[in-house]
Amino acid sequence: MTHFHRIARQGPRVIAAITLAVLTGCSVLPQAESLQVYSLPEAQQGGTEQAGALAAQGWAVRVQTPYSSGVLNSRRIVVRPDHSELSVYKGVRWSDPAPVLLRDRVVDALRTQLPVLAFAHDAMNVVPDIELGSDLNRFQVEYQDGLPIVYVQLDAFLFNPKTAQVVASRRFAVEQPVDGKDVPEVVSAFGVATNTLAADIVAWVQRHAPNAPAEK
Repeated sequence: MTHFHRIARQGPRVIAAITLAVLTGCSVLPQAESLQVYSLPEAQQGGTEQAGALAAQGWAVRVQTPYSSGVLNSRRIVVRPDHSELSVYKGVRWSDPAPVLLRDRVVDALRTQLPVLAFAHDAMNVVPDIELGSDLNRFQVEYQDGLPIVYVQLDAFLFNPKTAQVVASRRFAVEQPVDGKDVPEVVSAFGVATNTLAADIVAWVQRHAPNAPAEK
């Protein structure tokens, strides 16, 4: 009697146990990557002296999600250790893709610092007085003399949907040194950089708002 026949006579339970042991020992399924997910730190709240007047005028601005391509259009936290290499921090992710994080930060700043009816989607049945479109070119950590610095660069334009005309365009760029080299410190620096950039955008939008005084 062969060895297989002896096993078969002992019943299906033995065969099932052997099969389970083989499958367990030969598993080729990859282990799930352990991830830490970060969102931008909460924005600093503040308002302008003209906020009440602007809110009373009842105008609306729609903030489009910035266009971006490649690794920037993802949830990876991007780092450029030198001029020729582009990498990402391992084991960490943003809570949303970088363009969405920045869009939401700008929307929040418009609402709290002007405030106006600012929104970032088409679900609301509102025709905006002005739209903010942009290209996100840098949202990353770069090293200078061995020290990490957060860079955020956005090419923005204001568009009047009622006249189909571009009202204004401008490049916004912020550099924020990182107080350390660990990921939480990097995330904190991104928070400061995006707060600064959003405040600059708010002031710019305010100058080109409907019924705003003409620049001299």
